[in-house]
Amino acid sequence: MAFVLVAEASGPIAAALKKFLESGRHQVEVVHFLDAAVEGLKRRLPDVVLASASGNFDGEALCQRFKASAPGVPVVVMFPPDEERPEDRAARCGADSYLVGPLKRAQVLALVTAVNEIRTLRMETEPLRSLAEQYRDSADQARAELNAAQTELAQVRNAALGAQAELEVARGVQLKSDEALAKAKVQAARPPEATGDAEYLKRFMLQEVKRSRRYNHPVSVLVVGLDAGRGAGQAPEFRAQLKVATQATLVKTLRDVDLSMPMGEDRFLVLLPHTPREGAMVVAARLQEALAGVTQAPVSVGVSGFDPRSAAERNEVSFGGLMKDAGDALTRALAAGGGIEGSEQPKTKKRDRIAIG
Repeated sequence: MAFVLVAEASGPIAAALKKFLESGRHQVEVVHFLDAAVEGLKRRLPDVVLASASGNFDGEALCQRFKASAPGVPVVVMFPPDEERPEDRAARCGADSYLVGPLKRAQVLALVTAVNEIRTLRMETEPLRSLAEQYRDSADQARAELNAAQTELAQVRNAALGAQAELEVARGVQLKSDEALAKAKVQAARPPEATGDAEYLKRFMLQEVKRSRRYNHPVSVLVVGLDAGRGAGQAPEFRAQLKVATQATLVKTLRDVDLSMPMGEDRFLVLLPHTPREGAMVVAARLQEALAGVTQAPVSVGVSGFDPRSAAERNEVSFGGLMKDAGDALTRALAAGGGIEGSEQPKTKKRDRIAIG
């Protein structure tokens, strides 16, 4: 239940509003003049004010006076049915809400109940605002401590940056190698016939195999073969597009350190640094799956590899040998109807021994 002050010049309308509100168990006081409304505010602070904005009563002026002296009291301005912009007028005078005639009982009761509940919630949350101010002071102190900690952290970060600079110098050689590899990747993504860099790619692959032997890290080679009959009877443009699409799929599927290039019409060479034969078989399966959606035809892969951890393979690796082994494996795969075939593992050579005694 709320105490509602109704400021309305029209007696019949004021009586109807009073009847509406009292049916909702609200206390109602009716005033017909602006000065009487101000005096009523002095006698008893209402919970809600209904102020008419008709031609005979300046409810907007009353709202402004109420907000100046009692800002916590919600004011609802009532406009006649022909008002076209009630929302703008209510906002300009600072009203909490508004009504547009013809007024109905359910509409009036619902709005009065809502604004009164909002007023009650504001009063109940006032202690929380004071508590929030206290927390804000504590937060300011914590912020000052945080700033001090950030200053100390900046000093530590500067020391770390110095260490990082030294690390960057140490990585210089590796970065140069990565740049060369990135250049080779870009060239490999385009048809060698168009770039004229096929020989460059071959030389780069050869150097990578030599590094594998020198620094004892594994390396593998794949020869990917498309269905030989895929391009038969098709225009040269179709075969060229298929070749470019296949090479692009290889580059997208492989790692940044891997390298690929076309070999003739329907074969592609792939170099996998730091990858043993077992890992190369996994990569071959992934490439086979990725290319199946591009070529719409069977894809077979021959795999060969060098692993310095194997005594049989140590010091017995060459780029040409890996290519030959992978090509032979592809030939066996195609002869078996397609799929993935690995090169044969080299056998460890037995050493002659002399027993003494």
